[in-house]
Amino acid sequence: MDRRAFITVVAGSILAAPLAAQSDEPTYRVGYLASFPLPPDGRSPTVEAVEHGLRDLGYAVGSDLVMEKKSPFGWSQQEESLLALASDFIAKRVDVVVAAWNPAIMAMKRAGAMIPVVMVGAVDPVGHGFVTSLSRPGFNVTGLIWDIGVSRQLELLKEVLPALSRVAVIRESAVGWGSMYWNEAEGAASKRGVRLMSIDVKDVQDFEAAFRVLTQTPVDALVLWDSQLVWRNAGHIMAFAREKRLAVLASRKLYAEHGALISYGVDERALFKQAAIYVHKILKGTKPTDLPVERPVTFELVINGITAKSLGVSIPPSLLQWADVVID
Repeated sequence: MDRRAFITVVAGSILAAPLAAQSDEPTYRVGYLASFPLPPDGRSPTVEAVEHGLRDLGYAVGSDLVMEKKSPFGWSQQEESLLALASDFIAKRVDVVVAAWNPAIMAMKRAGAMIPVVMVGAVDPVGHGFVTSLSRPGFNVTGLIWDIGVSRQLELLKEVLPALSRVAVIRESAVGWGSMYWNEAEGAASKRGVRLMSIDVKDVQDFEAAFRVLTQTPVDALVLWDSQLVWRNAGHIMAFAREKRLAVLASRKLYAEHGALISYGVDERALFKQAAIYVHKILKGTKPTDLPVERPVTFELVINGITAKSLGVSIPPSLLQWADVVID
């Protein structure tokens, strides 16, 4: 090879090296599997919270880290749809999957995921077999549970309704609100001189029967333990509560916006932002089995002042000052 040709080859190699380093391929690929349909653009407050958390940790979301969002298209055949989406993430071998709520977490387990899974909003993860224990989760799944703060909820009700003695709880035990949570709730209620009445729902037809029970057995307040079934029927439940002038306490702001007197529960955005820490640790090499499952650290209190006035309920000033949101 003559000198001129040699220089041309070497120069070409030097120029090509930086171009190869500037590949369009992201460094990390994160999956986000939602249990419920996302908007067409894949955006939601929970998705944005995870991305916000990742940006705070130094990731350039959209370039060196790409988050692919998947969710079922509708409410019918949800289990089959989620299983197919979970299998697709596994086939693509993404680095980690954030699974939001129990149906998505279950789908990742059913699909036989070997990739790391960060569950968010898990209800009774041990009882459902998602993890072995909260302190030692097991092989490839860890994350954050959904804690409704039963004891504090009852304290709030007692503050607002000092004569409170009988409370009905609408819950869907099949999705996690079973005996463990019920026993905890009964213990907390007993300490406050309150009796609980369980109303277990399994499908939409059960609500009419629940309303009949509530009509025949008067209670001082109604507590909603959140689930997909309860959430999708929130409007129906709140219409009944308004008709019966019944104070309602729930665990998500959505219900207060629909007319519940109080919502107290996990700050959803803070919980999903917290999940970004798990993603970061896994991407940097920590095994899921070495990351204990955590409880939420941020809770949100919302008081509906309009509902309070309609029920003739006086909210203590101290509670109004402490509330994150007052609807008036």
